[in-house]
Amino acid sequence: MVCYFNLFMRILVSLLLLSGITGCGPLVGQLMKLTEGVREIKIVDGDPLVFKKGVTILVVPFSAGGKYPVYGDSDAAAFQRALSGSGYATATLWPGNGGEDAGAAIAEIRSMPANELPPVGGLGENPDLVLFGTVLTRDIMIAPMRGRIMRVRYRLEFFEPVDKYSLIVEIEVRAHLKSAIGLAVQELIGQVGVGKASGQKSVDR
Repeated sequence: MVCYFNLFMRILVSLLLLSGITGCGPLVGQLMKLTEGVREIKIVDGDPLVFKKGVTILVVPFSAGGKYPVYGDSDAAAFQRALSGSGYATATLWPGNGGEDAGAAIAEIRSMPANELPPVGGLGENPDLVLFGTVLTRDIMIAPMRGRIMRVRYRLEFFEPVDKYSLIVEIEVRAHLKSAIGLAVQELIGQVGVGKASGQKSVDR
C-alpha cells in the first residue's frame, strides 16, 4: 500500500508542476480529494468497552513523538470539540494553561486520584476517561483549489483514572486541515465505539 501511495504522490507532484503551465490546478485538487479520509485505525492495546456511548472525557494537551509539531493546544481542542459534537461523548479540555508542557500535565493527571480530576461537561462529575494524545507524524501541503491538506497519525490513549487502565488507539488521516480531526473522531466512534465495532480491530486503507 505504501508503494502505491508513494507512486501516486510522485505522479501528483508532477501534475502540480505542470499546473502552473497548463492551468490544471482544479483537476489536481479533485484528484487529491479522492485520496482523503482515514487511512488506518487500529487498537494497539486495551479493551474498547471503556469507550462506551455517553462516556465523559477530559482532554489534556497533546505531546509530540519526535520532530512533529503540536500546534499549541489546537489538537486537543479540536478533539474535544469533535467528541462533544458527535453526541457520543461529553468532553472538556484540561483547565490548565494551554501553553504548558504536555508532559508536566500528563504526569500530574496520572498521579491524581480519580475524584480530584476536574469535572466534565458542567455536570459536576469526574471524567470516566482522560485522553492523552501524541502526534506520531504530521505533514501539511498546499493543494490547488483545496487549501492545506494534512496527513497526520495520532496515538490516542484513553486512560481510566480509577483502575489506571488504558485503551490505546492509533489513527492516521489525510484530509483538509479543518476537517481531519472530525473525520478521525467519526471513524473512532464507528470502529471502536461499543456497539459499533463488532470486534473489528483495524481498518487499513
